[in-house]
Amino acid sequence: MAIAMLALGANAKQKVQNTPAQQLIERLKTLQKRGVMFGHQDALFYGTTWKWEYGRSDVNDVCGDYPAVLGCELGGLELGNDKNLDGVAFDKMRQQIIAHHQKGGIVTISWHTYNPVTGKDAWNTDGDAVTAVLPGGKEVAKMQLWHARLAQFLGSLKDERGRAVPVIFRPWHEMSGAWFWWGNKQCTPEQYKALFCLTFNAMADAGLTNLVWSYSPNVKANDTPEHYFSYYPGDALWMCWAWMCISLKVVRCLSSNVKMRCALWQPTPRNIKNCMP
Repeated sequence: MAIAMLALGANAKQKVQNTPAQQLIERLKTLQKRGVMFGHQDALFYGTTWKWEYGRSDVNDVCGDYPAVLGCELGGLELGNDKNLDGVAFDKMRQQIIAHHQKGGIVTISWHTYNPVTGKDAWNTDGDAVTAVLPGGKEVAKMQLWHARLAQFLGSLKDERGRAVPVIFRPWHEMSGAWFWWGNKQCTPEQYKALFCLTFNAMADAGLTNLVWSYSPNVKANDTPEHYFSYYPGDALWMCWAWMCISLKVVRCLSSNVKMRCALWQPTPRNIKNCMP
């Protein structure tokens, strides 16, 4: 699990308060007072015994209703692929994101980018990749292309009236662990902040107003606010916090610090399989 912080202003560069992202934030603030929203990763794309049946969901099959939150993954989009790293077609994903939003659901999006140096998946930590994509690095142009493809997809999320669909965007997550090429053994906190801001600024420069940004470290059972915030890019981005693998004690500790910053917080995905009796 992870604790994520959601940006309270779509993009800090966007001063207009009535953007799609701001509307989602205001809605989340209201919903937060009512309880917890249940979410399911890839809920509408495949299930335990089926794939690609439009309108179907394991949660709906069992409970008679859809999950409030739909989780989606964009890994592979940066390469120009038609499908993500889990085999979900981006065209189908776009269709379901829009449909879920129109039903009143919330959409979260993560981005497990391939290693820009080795060409392998996000879990390949070779090649000093963060240094390579930051200004002055050998893969700056590649990251610019990846950002352009990302912005094109996120900007294509529009309903039938052409209105942008707001989503919670959770890039570069679990950076306090060491299993991704942007993890804590692959870059310094300052390099990570620069990477996060690089993506944030690229989406702002693309004119996107539908992104609520999420800061989502990995959290240990005995974690502290100091460790949790060590990779935090700064209040200028107005984040929403998320966390993974934590105790109630840690939740209380971190959530109080989040509230001090007037931000929203949310538990983010954790894999749970075969949990039915």
